[in-house]
Amino acid sequence: MGDQEDQEGEGGDPPICNHHTATAFSKLAFATAGPPTSLIEHKSAPDASTPVQLLGYMQRIWQRHAEHTPQQRAHRYRHLPPIIPLVLYNGRPDWSVPLSLLECIDADEDLRDLQRNFGYQVRHLRADDRSEPYSEDPVIRAVFRALAAPFADN
Repeated sequence: MGDQEDQEGEGGDPPICNHHTATAFSKLAFATAGPPTSLIEHKSAPDASTPVQLLGYMQRIWQRHAEHTPQQRAHRYRHLPPIIPLVLYNGRPDWSVPLSLLECIDADEDLRDLQRNFGYQVRHLRADDRSEPYSEDPVIRAVFRALAAPFADN
């Protein structure tokens, strides 16, 4: 991308592109999702952090796309461009790093399935619904009820 903002990174994040990382990005079209964005990372040795590193780059590309202008921010977050990550590797030993972040998650198959699509759960805390148990654990139940309390209709 090459402008000064890309060189310095944002909010304390390491820069997306610099001479140390040898990372290159295609130009991200901010007006429309358009064609996939290519994310190319060069490695000369297997690096166990690569799946997390690539996800971080992808997150920052998507965030930059959505935050480009205040207008249509919600629309942009719901219409993120596809990103195709590619690692160019020229080291001697065979590449031994997992090819998916999901392969790095240390959990049984049921827990891994919950993370397969980067989905998340929503628990709508309603102060006016006293019948909702929220949890079997009384401490967790108390915390959830306390979080819901500021929005109670009193």
